[in-house]
Amino acid sequence: AETLASFENDDNYNMYSFSAGAINFLALNPNGGTLADIKARQAVINALNLEEIVIGAFGSETLSAVANSVQCANGKYYNPDTQNYTQDVETAKQLIEETGLADKTIRIMFNSARANNEEMAVMIQSQLNAVGLTCEINSMETSGYFTAYFRESDAWDLALMSVDSMGDPGNYAGMYDSSRSGANMAIPEEVSNLWSVLDQETDPAKCQELVDQINAETAGPLSPLLMLTTSLWPSPMFVALMKLTTLRHRCSVIGWTSILLSNR
Repeated sequence: AETLASFENDDNYNMYSFSAGAINFLALNPNGGTLADIKARQAVINALNLEEIVIGAFGSETLSAVANSVQCANGKYYNPDTQNYTQDVETAKQLIEETGLADKTIRIMFNSARANNEEMAVMIQSQLNAVGLTCEINSMETSGYFTAYFRESDAWDLALMSVDSMGDPGNYAGMYDSSRSGANMAIPEEVSNLWSVLDQETDPAKCQELVDQINAETAGPLSPLLMLTTSLWPSPMFVALMKLTTLRHRCSVIGWTSILLSNR
């Protein structure tokens, strides 16, 4: 955000931003033991404040905004009326006491190659600490991270992941299907089935109905995943172009500066 501001406040540059079409989400893994109980997963989700995570990790909603569903704002079948959950600290504390979650350590995993993931992990850790939970953060290189994430594993409890969601939902349906890439998410069978049906459906009206039904199941404290942010561009990068002040410069890009903010 500070680097972005330095260009925004410089009259020598024009700023251009575009949606990257990616959704960042937090996967909750029931296979690790710590979050095997659905009430434990509910406790984690209710403890988190999405707005604070986004601002704390990205510094500005210019770079990333809170997501309301598995679709980005310019994605196919996106519904602006879909509601994500809201933080409920008292419910989180009650569930922590019921499940004995405070006596366990929650392992947060992220891909070190993805910008802002570490910042999001730190914000999540801080918010969970605030309700009495103990967390450890594990930064992993890409190949090790993908192995742990996509294969059934008990090595982590929370994982930060992102997926492109600008196009047809069939392009990313497998990410949220427990029989495919979602092996480490406690996705109810009926929700996985909805994704499978959506992946085959061609009628736009029926697709919209299916998407809305899926979002109703995945945007709440019973969900096995938590929609964190919808990425704007910069993500993968924000481009600042120096103003072209003379006619002879119109055929060339002067002062091209790319600020790498995310690899999505």
